[in-house]
Amino acid sequence: MELIERLIRDNMDLFMSEQVRVHVTGDTSRRPASLQDAAREAEEMTRNHSRYHFILATCYSGRWDIVQACRELATKVQDNQLRPEDIDESMLAGHLATNVLGEFACPDLLIRTSGELRLSNFLLWQCAYSELYFTSTMWPDFGEDEYIKALKAFQSRDRRNFMHGRMADHGSDDLLQAEELVKNGLRLELMPQHVAFVMDGNRRWAQARGLTTPEGHEAGGQALRKILELSAAWGIRAITAFAFSLENFRRSQARHTLLVAFNFFISCFESACMQEEVDCVMELIDRLLRDNMDVFMRNGVRVYVTGDPSRLPPSVQDAARQAQEMTRNHSRYKFILATCYSGRWDIVQACRELATKVQDNQLRPEDIDESMLAGHLATNVLGEFACPDLLIRTSGELRLSNFLLWQSAYSELYFTDTLWPDFGEDEYIQALKAFQSRERRFGQRKM
Repeated sequence: MELIERLIRDNMDLFMSEQVRVHVTGDTSRRPASLQDAAREAEEMTRNHSRYHFILATCYSGRWDIVQACRELATKVQDNQLRPEDIDESMLAGHLATNVLGEFACPDLLIRTSGELRLSNFLLWQCAYSELYFTSTMWPDFGEDEYIKALKAFQSRDRRNFMHGRMADHGSDDLLQAEELVKNGLRLELMPQHVAFVMDGNRRWAQARGLTTPEGHEAGGQALRKILELSAAWGIRAITAFAFSLENFRRSQARHTLLVAFNFFISCFESACMQEEVDCVMELIDRLLRDNMDVFMRNGVRVYVTGDPSRLPPSVQDAARQAQEMTRNHSRYKFILATCYSGRWDIVQACRELATKVQDNQLRPEDIDESMLAGHLATNVLGEFACPDLLIRTSGELRLSNFLLWQSAYSELYFTDTLWPDFGEDEYIQALKAFQSRERRFGQRKM
């Protein structure tokens, strides 16, 4: 706290000379009085500056930011200033701490030093489409050369911004799993229990081989089948896959990220006509759920289909209901198919539910906290496994693409240049070894 206070006071000459507007954000109740005074002074003295903006996030977390926004909206519902159904992404974003930056509220690039590959509960909502840059350089050594390298990496990427260890109890299976894992250099007690996948690269894989897009999806499906078999063999209890983004419905053009599916998952190729593509994906999801019921039943997989149900055609809704009903007594493995889903949609729908409870006098705005909000997210059906331990994205893209924003606050992130159809056992082992080599701290400092 003393260092932060000194940072603010000692740099006032810089803020003034460079016309920097200062914003200090975070939980004010956690700050000592002297720091609050320094923050107020800096914000007041620079409030007319507009050349540059600087946010100092102290006593801050991404989940805290979302919770405080949800509380503010619930209070407005309580005061009859708005209805729960009026709450949308734009409104929630307008109540986040970074809203002071206006059009620049969401970072284009987020840089993390010291070799850690996670967001550590920082700017979760805001980083839905941010490019992520990780470097093993320690912060005191992060100078001009490293910064230039990060910016060059950012400029080289193809941005597609649509909007601007607990052990499982398997009984006798443990011995077989341990033997298989040891053979591959993995440790059973360090295996992730929930792995999320953003599977990308089918089309590029097919193009590179002179194949058709459907053939690329076919190869991607075969690759995923192997990955799912390995996941079960290695005791990974929960899998979540991004099957179709909610943003796919919002785009005016047909160019968007490919997402794959095999037995459990689905993909559709890019189409010149957006509606044709949506229809194609919906038909495939319908068939996926109906044709693979034997797989779900045989392997004890409990199926959940999550996302905005209003976007799904009746046939897909029926298939989803049937799959969920027929597998509701299964508990060995859990699978979430996220279709018509986005991380921001998930947070907004949770906020609406809480605001409705406030309106019905079931709770007070100040009762809303992280635990309560998390309990209303779509992945809450996974219980203790609601947040992925490991999130894997293929094809070289370094962003979350609005997938599991809240849930990935402390997830380990693994990015690979490998295209999804080539992501096989060796790549999966490499990702799991990388996961097991990291020291997970869940926001706590290393002592």
